Amino acid sequence: MRLNPHLSFDGQCEAAFGFYEKCLGGKIHLMLTYEDSPLAQQTPRAWGKNILHATLAFGEQVLTGADVMEGYQKPRGFSIILEIGEAAEADHSRAARVLLTEQSRRSLVVWITDFAETPTTPEVIEYAMQMTQRHLVVFAAMNQPDLTTLAETAPKNREEMYRHAAALEIAQRRDLLLRGLRQRGVFAFELVPGLLASSLVNQYLDIKERNLL
Repeated sequence: MRLNPHLSFDGQCEAAFGFYEKCLGGKIHLMLTYEDSPLAQQTPRAWGKNILHATLAFGEQVLTGADVMEGYQKPRGFSIILEIGEAAEADHSRAARVLLTEQSRRSLVVWITDFAETPTTPEVIEYAMQMTQRHLVVFAAMNQPDLTTLAETAPKNREEMYRHAAALEIAQRRDLLLRGLRQRGVFAFELVPGLLASSLVNQYLDIKERNLL
């Protein structure tokens, strides 16, 4: 499990990451400007060359950052991206415990999961609620297009009927999970594959606009 720091800048992100790349011996994997992003039409022309999202990898660590278009303030806390490897992917308890015991300052926690079923729904809600007491939690469940298509397609035979019923059950469980999290103050939504970055950026901008962090 890794805790990846996220840095905010007032127009100096590209220069800062260039400096970090040289000092840390890493490599910049992404340097996305506002004018090249889905937010291009909403961005003032003078701000278009600034960075919406940057990613720098060095060793096993990842550093991300961005230029904050409006409302930039000097750092008063931290934003953290929590990455859990395959061996500990389902260990929600450990992830919550680490954030509560080792990260004392209020942070933005982005929790991304691609689980197909939710047999541990009560536990997931419980751990998200524990983190919400101190941090701002954004919970994103990856949408599965094949599963959605299966649930929306009328079955033509017995085999398809069983698969259709199973898909509906999984979809209902996911809806219950997301609804339960939202009712408890967690920003919970479903991510469409291929739109992960833009969806998370929109959520982040909404959070900043509402001054929730």
